[in-house]
Amino acid sequence: MADGTVDIVARPHPFSPEVVYCEARAGQTIAQIVGENAARALRVEVDGYEVPRELWTRVRPKAGRRVQITAFPEGGGNNNKLLKIVVVIVAIVYAYYTSDYRGALKIIAYGWTLTNLLVPPPLPKGGGGGDPFNALTAITGTSNQVNLYGAVPLVIGEARFYPPHAALPYTEILGDQQYLRMLLDLGPGDLDITPSDIKIGETPLTSFDEVEYQISTAPTLFTQDVFELSVGTVLADGNSDTRTTQTGTEEISLDLLAQAGFFAFDKKNHAVGVSADFTVQYRAVGNTTWLNAASASGLSIANGSVMIVGGTTVRISSAKREPLRTGIRWKVTAGQYEVKVTRVSTNWGSSVAESRVGDFVWTVLRSIAHQSPSNTGTNKLAVRIRATDQLQGVISTLSVVARQKISTYDKATQTWTTGVPTSNCAWVAYWLLTACPSLAKKVPASRVDLDAFADWAAECTAKGFVFKMCLDSTITLFDLVRDVMAAGRASFNMREGLYSVVRDVQQTVPVQIFTPANSKGFSGSRQFRETPHALRVQFTNPQANWQQDERIVLDDGYQIDGKDAFGNAAPSLPAATKFEVLDLRKVTDADAAWRLGRYHLAASRLRPNTYSFETDIENLICDRGDLIRRTDDVPEWGLAYGRVKTVTLDVSNNVQSVTTDEALTFEVGKTYAAQFRKNDGTVVSTAITGSGTDVHTFDLTTHLPSVQPGDLFVLGETGNVTADLIVIRKEALDDLGARITCVDAAPAVWTADSGTPPAFVSTINGQVFCEPPALPDPSTVIFVSDQRGSGSDDGGVTRPTTRINLPPGSGIYRNPLTLNRRMLVR
Repeated sequence: MADGTVDIVARPHPFSPEVVYCEARAGQTIAQIVGENAARALRVEVDGYEVPRELWTRVRPKAGRRVQITAFPEGGGNNNKLLKIVVVIVAIVYAYYTSDYRGALKIIAYGWTLTNLLVPPPLPKGGGGGDPFNALTAITGTSNQVNLYGAVPLVIGEARFYPPHAALPYTEILGDQQYLRMLLDLGPGDLDITPSDIKIGETPLTSFDEVEYQISTAPTLFTQDVFELSVGTVLADGNSDTRTTQTGTEEISLDLLAQAGFFAFDKKNHAVGVSADFTVQYRAVGNTTWLNAASASGLSIANGSVMIVGGTTVRISSAKREPLRTGIRWKVTAGQYEVKVTRVSTNWGSSVAESRVGDFVWTVLRSIAHQSPSNTGTNKLAVRIRATDQLQGVISTLSVVARQKISTYDKATQTWTTGVPTSNCAWVAYWLLTACPSLAKKVPASRVDLDAFADWAAECTAKGFVFKMCLDSTITLFDLVRDVMAAGRASFNMREGLYSVVRDVQQTVPVQIFTPANSKGFSGSRQFRETPHALRVQFTNPQANWQQDERIVLDDGYQIDGKDAFGNAAPSLPAATKFEVLDLRKVTDADAAWRLGRYHLAASRLRPNTYSFETDIENLICDRGDLIRRTDDVPEWGLAYGRVKTVTLDVSNNVQSVTTDEALTFEVGKTYAAQFRKNDGTVVSTAITGSGTDVHTFDLTTHLPSVQPGDLFVLGETGNVTADLIVIRKEALDDLGARITCVDAAPAVWTADSGTPPAFVSTINGQVFCEPPALPDPSTVIFVSDQRGSGSDDGGVTRPTTRINLPPGSGIYRNPLTLNRRMLVR
């Protein structure tokens, strides 16, 4: 027990043994601890003594006291209020120990949106060390790291990430040059990666000198099987020596060393450039024909001192008065080889014999064989790159943009297309369920509602709903699929035994009518809350180098900087002052983030009411997300309901009048309508006429076919016959019954994200979304001169000088450049 805190023991559900243990800061009142929106269905005890609710604002438990909060059943039975109290308690404790008050607000915000949304947003991520998103960033989002025994990264959709090492990197010496070899794990799947997608820092890998790379599940460029044989043979003109590699050799490299340097002087004591020609030959053990390494595949030479002449001669040129190390490397078919090095001749130029220095020693022969240090079977990136003055030490900022290639389905043609790079939420979710190689157990395709996924995919394409991330932390498949579906404004559902999705889409045809005649236990509740005026929607912006960005999404009726939610001028609207955060960091499209924000604002504002009732086997007709109609006396939806007793047909055998088991009173000056649920489950509507009180028989304005005795009917004033509701939850009861929970259909929710989103200006780079940055003035030219065009210091040493020619009017420090000689443009 920490000093200054109060122990809290809470039972969040009256019929569950689950107990929540937490702590709150001492000195607060009980009312502050449980929150101002606490329901009356709570019993609070301090050290075993119950505290009446009227004293909650006055009692302040001291440090070390035990506060027990117990929920008990109250009307409605859905425990939504209690859930919100627990959410507030968790948020208070979270903020007290982490000082992350913004994260606490996220927890509370998520609590009030989760309980009555058909399609809830992704789970929020709190700040601090417990944030899975931040943990992910620490592994693959900042640098290349050695993650021993950690999770292998999984590219979902598309992602830029810093792949972890699949083996420890090592350096290789070739002459005077140093090379780095590294093996990075890109994860499983069929990845689409272009050369420009691989960068060190922000520079493409291909922009560096002497770089090789391979992307494969079994790359041969990286190996830890390197054998160095010390040779030590002095090579004078005409001398040669032969050595044998190890068995299974796939690459050969050798070093030549002039320990005292390689130089000479003429009679005036001026340095003279000199060169030596060597031949390097090899042959498989047992063969008699020598091959020339100078024309072998994969040849690599030490730049600056070595050149290949005629495809047969290795020429070393120098004027160094210091040790000179150089060499070559080439690839061979796996085997054992003899290698012969011969110093053919030396060109000393105009030098005098006494000044010549150039004894060469064959120092090392390396046998390199491929040996995979990783057995994960995942995609690997093997890199061999030469160290330069701009690239030194171990590379830790190599990033890759990878796209997962998966299968997509065309519902119109009923055909599959394989190997398609896509981030469409629907096909990403389908791939995770049925084909993701990271899963040991997959869902058979026959168990998936393909048509539902195809319809969802079409919506994702139309609205830009995509999911892009690199996963390298442990997560359940359900949680991952739930996040993917939330990014595409959908949620998981099982329909008729198939894995399916629920979408909140516009509907006009109900699947069922419920009345007190075919249901019972109707109840309703309303959440009284202050809905925000706008949301700060956080998302990942690929246009800003995959950083977390934020855009403001306004609700209807408010403005910021004189513009409404769609960017139209609306200075007369009240300014938005209440903001909340919606964490959509797995969403990677600014317009999709806007659409999701608009949907959640509308759903929260327009659907504050929750209704529930019990029904028998008739619940099987409807499912989550379906549109139903409900009539009931309590909310005054409709006036009469029951069953049709008899019907009267016209000459075309259509029903022209009906007699019902419940009566309707017709009032003068009002119009009335009826709805019938026929035996095939369809619902038909028409206006009705009649007069008097307790009328059982009335005429149909539109004669209807197939209405029969026993059909369900609802009567009411025109426009108030039934209420349109959306099913958000079904809970199974005994004897195939179920409790159905609904919210108002509120058609404005379906259209809240329609229209063109306003232009988005990133908070990171200040550029309009997807607009390229301004190009530099084409009249600004940078020249790098050679030594002839450069100045010299007091010692006579010339240095290359960078000169900039600026256009007129670009500043007070304008120095036009006049070119008197040829300049080197770089």
